[in-house]
Amino acid sequence: MINDLLTTLHKVCEAKGGIKPAFNEYHAIKALIVIKEEQPIGRPTLSRRLKLGESSTKNLIRRLHIQGLIEVDPVAGAYLTSKGLRLAEQVKNLLRFIDIDVSPLVNWSTYVSALIKGGYELVKKCGGILWLRDVVIKNGGDACLIITVKGGKLVLPSPNEEFVIEDKLGDLITKLGLNEGDLVLVVKGKDTHTAEEALVLSFINLLECGG
Repeated sequence: MINDLLTTLHKVCEAKGGIKPAFNEYHAIKALIVIKEEQPIGRPTLSRRLKLGESSTKNLIRRLHIQGLIEVDPVAGAYLTSKGLRLAEQVKNLLRFIDIDVSPLVNWSTYVSALIKGGYELVKKCGGILWLRDVVIKNGGDACLIITVKGGKLVLPSPNEEFVIEDKLGDLITKLGLNEGDLVLVVKGKDTHTAEEALVLSFINLLECGG
């Protein structure tokens, strides 16, 4: 299933004639999520949601249609096909954006957080905490927090030791229904859009490496 997801996303975003599109896998995933929540949705609205130019959005819509993920009503706009809905649900089952306060740990003003199911097991396969930090930076993030569940406790893993989170953030295990090996990834960026893009692209890299 993960391979099908990655293959479809890469096809949507592949270069044509040696020219890469202005969008990437982040925009493809974001488009599916937005369309699912707001369908049918017109191109101008989708363009604003994705922070993409209208011509690039038009190209993205065309490619999503070619892959059988959406249909487009000339009046109402784009809506998901059954295949597109399955893909959007698959992403939702693996990646869920969450709203948490990380001020007990860091003093960040712009950041985005997400729960990645089973994500820490993938991190260990891919090279560990430092690998993921490097990936986040490569994808445009400024910094990140990596939080996981180990032995029923919320911890900040590191190459040398693990810091157990005892304050109110510790309630996340119950609040979010976290299981052993789940990952909470918090990405800091110059703005929330940049942070979100870096987080989603890092999620894709994590699936590519360890999925």
